[in-house]
Amino acid sequence: MIRQITITNSNIYDTPLSIVLSLPTLSGFVVRSIDGLGPSKSNISVRENSGKSGGLFNSARTPARNIVFTFEFLPIGSNIEGRTGPSIENTRLQSYKYFPNESRIRIDVETDAGLFYIYGYVESNEPTIFSSNEGAVISVICPDPFFRDMNGLQGNAVISTAPLFVFPLENASLSEDLIVLGERLFQSENFSINNIGTVDVEPTLILRAEGGEVNNPEISFFNPNNPSDVETLKFSFTTELPHLDNGDNLTIVCERQNKSVTRYIAATDEYVNYLGAVALDSSWPVLNPGDNLFSYTTPEGGGAAYIRFSYEYVPKYIGI
Repeated sequence: MIRQITITNSNIYDTPLSIVLSLPTLSGFVVRSIDGLGPSKSNISVRENSGKSGGLFNSARTPARNIVFTFEFLPIGSNIEGRTGPSIENTRLQSYKYFPNESRIRIDVETDAGLFYIYGYVESNEPTIFSSNEGAVISVICPDPFFRDMNGLQGNAVISTAPLFVFPLENASLSEDLIVLGERLFQSENFSINNIGTVDVEPTLILRAEGGEVNNPEISFFNPNNPSDVETLKFSFTTELPHLDNGDNLTIVCERQNKSVTRYIAATDEYVNYLGAVALDSSWPVLNPGDNLFSYTTPEGGGAAYIRFSYEYVPKYIGI
């Protein structure tokens, strides 16, 4: 069940508009209906097969989402443009402020299942001024049709150290250190990243050099449903873009329209663009819903054991 809708238009008005569905008198907006919150209709491209019935599948895509609010107005008190006292006109003027045409807004939706948000642009705001039940029908176009989880980033670090601290302690040599408290592991084995959403997402990956130099790392990934189809993101460091030193980070943003690779150099406390270090035959990781298998390595002597691998992503949903 939907509990609350919050509209934020930071370019026009700093204070968000909170619409509690069970208490419409607080905002003056009675929600009569909201269309477009479920999964959007996909566009399926099919090529006709001459001489036979049916056709051949070409591709599929999800178009922009269209969310349509149908509101009824209740009187609220306001001092908008010098007006005082509760009136339906005050509520209508509020709708103009929060839903002006062409403006970008953020829509937060609180449901029993969680908190979700999406960005969109106001296509139209059509009030019914002379109706006995005055209100408005507001259309919002969302170029990215998927809802995001308001709980924020999901992420984790892949542990690269095995604890070997055991009791009792006994060092049987006076000249040699025989007690080992931990051991650095090389993560050549596959490990899983779970996408809890219902839509493919592009993660952000972070490689940190801990204890030594890291050179030319490679990150392999594949869907467990098709383990033979392995893709790899490769790096080829050069004199201009050299290896990672101890304490350096390599942050890899895999978002389709915003790909970036940035190295943080701990020794000089500066950031350097490393997108040019990505090998030409590389593939960029995408997290499918559910488990996704990854591994990382380096060429021999490249310092794979010094890599601390971590990841983060924001879950996306086809509807709420």
